Amino acid sequence: MSGVTPARVLAVMQKRLVALGFEGSAASIVAGQIQVSLPASADASTVESALGVVGKVEFVPLPMATYGTQTAPGPQTAEPGQPLPTQERSLFGNEGIASAHATQDSSGRTRSDSC
Repeated sequence: MSGVTPARVLAVMQKRLVALGFEGSAASIVAGQIQVSLPASADASTVESALGVVGKVEFVPLPMATYGTQTAPGPQTAEPGQPLPTQERSLFGNEGIASAHATQDSSGRTRSDSC
Protein backbone atom coordinates (compact mmCIF):
# COMPACT_ATOMS: atom_id res chain seq x y z
CA MET A 1 0.00 0.00 0.00
CA SER A 2 2.98 2.24 -0.43
CA GLY A 3 1.94 5.75 -1.44
CA VAL A 4 -1.74 5.28 -0.53
CA THR A 5 -2.77 8.09 1.76
CA PRO A 6 -6.15 9.55 2.70
CA ALA A 7 -5.26 12.62 0.63
CA ARG A 8 -4.58 10.43 -2.42
CA VAL A 9 -7.88 8.56 -1.98
CA LEU A 10 -9.75 11.87 -1.78
CA ALA A 11 -7.93 13.16 -4.87
CA VAL A 12 -9.07 10.12 -6.86
CA MET A 13 -12.64 10.52 -5.65
CA GLN A 14 -12.61 14.23 -6.48
CA LYS A 15 -11.33 13.51 -10.02
CA ARG A 16 -14.15 11.02 -10.52
CA LEU A 17 -16.69 13.58 -9.33
CA VAL A 18 -15.31 16.24 -11.68
CA ALA A 19 -15.44 13.75 -14.58
CA LEU A 20 -19.15 13.28 -13.79
CA GLY A 21 -19.67 17.06 -13.92
CA PHE A 22 -19.90 17.67 -10.15
CA GLU A 23 -17.15 20.29 -9.79
CA GLY A 24 -18.78 21.82 -6.71
CA SER A 25 -19.17 18.57 -4.80
CA ALA A 26 -17.03 17.59 -1.86
CA ALA A 27 -15.42 14.36 -0.70
CA SER A 28 -14.06 13.92 2.81
CA ILE A 29 -13.00 11.19 5.20
CA VAL A 30 -15.02 11.01 8.41
CA ALA A 31 -14.41 8.28 10.99
CA GLY A 32 -12.41 6.27 8.45
CA GLN A 33 -15.13 6.35 5.78
CA ILE A 34 -15.33 8.41 2.59
CA GLN A 35 -18.30 10.76 2.50
CA VAL A 36 -19.36 12.50 -0.71
CA SER A 37 -21.72 15.50 -0.90
CA LEU A 38 -23.63 15.78 -4.19
CA PRO A 39 -26.44 17.96 -5.48
CA ALA A 40 -29.96 16.53 -5.11
CA SER A 41 -30.23 16.35 -8.90
CA ALA A 42 -27.41 13.78 -9.16
CA ASP A 43 -28.40 10.46 -10.75
CA ALA A 44 -27.71 7.86 -8.06
CA SER A 45 -26.95 4.97 -10.44
CA THR A 46 -24.45 7.04 -12.44
CA VAL A 47 -22.68 8.21 -9.29
CA GLU A 48 -22.59 4.71 -7.79
CA SER A 49 -21.17 3.21 -10.99
CA ALA A 50 -18.37 5.80 -11.10
CA LEU A 51 -17.52 6.06 -7.41
CA GLY A 52 -18.27 2.53 -6.32
CA VAL A 53 -15.79 0.84 -8.65
CA VAL A 54 -13.64 -1.47 -6.58
CA GLY A 55 -10.05 -2.07 -7.56
CA LYS A 56 -8.39 -5.44 -7.73
CA VAL A 57 -5.91 -6.26 -4.98
CA GLU A 58 -3.41 -9.09 -5.16
CA PHE A 59 -0.70 -9.87 -2.63
CA VAL A 60 2.37 -10.91 -4.62
CA PRO A 61 5.75 -11.91 -3.17
CA LEU A 62 8.53 -10.35 -5.24
CA PRO A 63 11.51 -12.67 -5.87
CA MET A 64 14.74 -11.14 -4.54
CA ALA A 65 16.65 -12.37 -7.60
CA THR A 66 14.33 -10.31 -9.82
CA TYR A 67 13.40 -7.29 -7.67
CA GLY A 68 16.27 -7.18 -5.18
CA THR A 69 15.95 -6.00 -1.59
CA GLN A 70 15.61 -2.64 0.15
CA THR A 71 19.38 -2.22 0.12
CA ALA A 72 20.35 -4.04 -3.12
CA PRO A 73 18.08 -3.34 -6.12
CA GLY A 74 17.46 -6.12 -8.64
CA PRO A 75 17.20 -5.93 -12.44
CA GLN A 76 13.45 -5.16 -12.27
CA THR A 77 11.59 -2.47 -10.31
CA ALA A 78 8.07 -2.56 -8.86
CA GLU A 79 6.53 0.91 -9.22
CA PRO A 80 3.54 1.92 -7.05
CA GLY A 81 0.36 2.10 -9.10
CA GLN A 82 1.86 0.30 -12.10
CA PRO A 83 1.64 -3.33 -13.24
CA LEU A 84 4.65 -5.50 -12.47
CA PRO A 85 7.12 -5.79 -15.36
CA THR A 86 7.19 -9.60 -14.92
CA GLN A 87 4.43 -12.16 -14.39
CA GLU A 88 4.46 -13.22 -10.72
CA ARG A 89 2.06 -15.55 -8.93
CA SER A 90 -0.14 -13.97 -6.27
CA LEU A 91 -0.56 -15.52 -2.83
CA PHE A 92 -4.17 -14.31 -2.58
CA GLY A 93 -6.43 -11.49 -3.75
CA ASN A 94 -9.21 -9.37 -2.34
CA GLU A 95 -11.70 -12.24 -2.05
CA GLY A 96 -13.13 -12.35 1.44
CA ILE A 97 -11.83 -8.94 2.53
CA ALA A 98 -14.81 -7.00 3.86
CA SER A 99 -12.97 -3.70 4.35
CA ALA A 100 -9.47 -2.28 4.28
CA HIS A 101 -7.81 1.01 5.07
CA ALA A 102 -4.32 2.44 5.07
CA THR A 103 -2.62 3.16 8.39
CA GLN A 104 0.93 3.74 9.55
CA ASP A 105 2.99 1.34 11.61
CA SER A 106 5.17 2.41 14.55
CA SER A 107 8.04 3.34 12.20
CA GLY A 108 5.82 5.57 10.03
CA ARG A 109 5.53 3.18 7.06
CA THR A 110 2.15 2.81 5.35
CA ARG A 111 0.43 -0.51 5.86
CA SER A 112 -3.00 -1.96 5.18
CA ASP A 113 -5.41 -3.04 7.90
CA SER A 114 -8.20 -5.29 6.69
CA CYS A 115 -10.92 -7.54 7.99
